[in-house]
Amino acid sequence: MVIAVLFVFTYNALAQSPVNKAWHTSFGEPLASFDWTASAVDDSGYVYTTGNTRLSNGKIAAYTTKHDSLGNLVWDQEFEATGIDASYCVAIQLDGSGNVYVAGAAYSASDLHFDFLVVKYENDGDQVWYATRNGTGNGDDYASALIVDGAQNVYVTGPSKGVGTQMDFMTLKLYANGTAHWAKRYDYAQLDEAPVAISFLNTTTIEVSGG
Repeated sequence: MVIAVLFVFTYNALAQSPVNKAWHTSFGEPLASFDWTASAVDDSGYVYTTGNTRLSNGKIAAYTTKHDSLGNLVWDQEFEATGIDASYCVAIQLDGSGNVYVAGAAYSASDLHFDFLVVKYENDGDQVWYATRNGTGNGDDYASALIVDGAQNVYVTGPSKGVGTQMDFMTLKLYANGTAHWAKRYDYAQLDEAPVAISFLNTTTIEVSGG
């Protein structure tokens, strides 16, 4: 299995004509289990995709690419950092300046659990910063969705092991430089909860939803 297969289709919204495939591409190294992927498209038709791949050293790492509107690879980035032994990403967002944000989870063999992972790239693929977050329960935490505001603050959410609870909602706000501003948690009746989406209701309120 490869990280992703991208299909870009063209269609006429006013006509009942069939959808035509413009191009497709596959990339990333095959893994033994599952691959993850998410994509975003900018106003110029560039396609940004994130997921995971296998590195030459055998580690599994978050992998992010940019393709042009014809399907040609512009850049790709494999995420590696000291103390992180595996990583993957499942969510991607662009800001108004063309910066790319991806979110998922990072695994440390010394801690034996996953933490939230957020990585910011410039539009040319250079990494700006990355941030991880361990939840209050010191267990597995997986970022599943993120959004970015006009000041490049990042809001990220996902399931997180709590203290005396199961998996809870954990939502973070990161400043534009990647440092944490606040973290909020939500638990319902000590059951497992998993947020899957986050959005702006207005300029001062965000909404997190899941089950």
